[in-house]
Amino acid sequence: MNTTTKSIYRANAVYIRVPHFMSHSGYELVSGYVGRPATIVGTGEKWPRAQIFRYPQAIIKALSGLKEYSFGGLALELSTIARMARARDEIFHFLYGEHFCRYTPFLNGWRGNKVIASFHQTPAQLEANLKYRSHLKRLAAVIILGQNQRQFFEQIIPDERIFFVPHGVDTAYFQPASEREAWATPFCLCVGGNLRDFDTLREAIKLVNASGVPLQFEAIARLDQAEAVQGLPNVRVRDWVSEEEMLRLYQQADVLVLSFCDAVASNMLLEGMACGAPLVVTDVGAVCDYVSEREARLVPPQSPSDLAAGIIELVANPDQAVAQGRRARQRSLQLDHQLMALRLKAVYAQTMAQPVSGSIEGRRSR
Repeated sequence: MNTTTKSIYRANAVYIRVPHFMSHSGYELVSGYVGRPATIVGTGEKWPRAQIFRYPQAIIKALSGLKEYSFGGLALELSTIARMARARDEIFHFLYGEHFCRYTPFLNGWRGNKVIASFHQTPAQLEANLKYRSHLKRLAAVIILGQNQRQFFEQIIPDERIFFVPHGVDTAYFQPASEREAWATPFCLCVGGNLRDFDTLREAIKLVNASGVPLQFEAIARLDQAEAVQGLPNVRVRDWVSEEEMLRLYQQADVLVLSFCDAVASNMLLEGMACGAPLVVTDVGAVCDYVSEREARLVPPQSPSDLAAGIIELVANPDQAVAQGRRARQRSLQLDHQLMALRLKAVYAQTMAQPVSGSIEGRRSR
């Protein structure tokens, strides 16, 4: 078996652009620093939804055993395999392994190519969404974005093939404003998204309002989350803002609240940190891998009183809030995409140097 590796290799980032991410947000931005994209199939949002594709789509998803697999994922894998057939000694990195990486891992080691994948979901989500897991055993490496994912993957592949590389952030775009705008009333930015706990947030807002602290809440959330806080006093709800407006809100917020029910990596957490926003965050899942008590007020999950107390404390102590925001900005610089790309490159180099155990080439050599 040939275990040598080239000192120079090509890395391919394999992904479908997540349509709701803004141009400066998203995990795929790191691909600009580690290699070049493989053939990227579009978002896959239009043609698979046509009625004619309804049953074939269901069959493809059922056979894959991945809850969120689709025509787009299959097309992405087929185009990646076609690229592998022309490549040799290259890295093929699936940036969203739980969504789009099902069959390609069985070709790990073919023509010296290595297949790796990053995973973004919580352990509970992975348990529910990955019905079949044999393909995970064939991956040359697994990139976890939170240490809370490690135990799930340790049951499937050896620990030496599991690497923690945090999610990165564009700190050149997301940065503190040169000047703060003058607001008549301090405002608290609440951002919805995946794994948010808006029920706890609603009760916390009620407690803040009852305290008499003058504070306006700006909630950016999808409809099902927005309904939890819609109609509360001092709350304005929007389901969408432009990228420029989102940046302005991060920069001007007196407090940024992220109420989680679970977490791995969060774009909103990283972007808020990079903008120097004073943070109140639920301490759950992998949040502690990204931020500590120095950079944020961390509160227990499902505790409206602690969430409200954290908000009130920062509003009542603006100097403390500003200092905390500065420390959050410094922490975010350690998580810049360019630095995370260097860590990924180190994983790539280590992976290329390893024997292709369990792969096609490895099995043929025995």
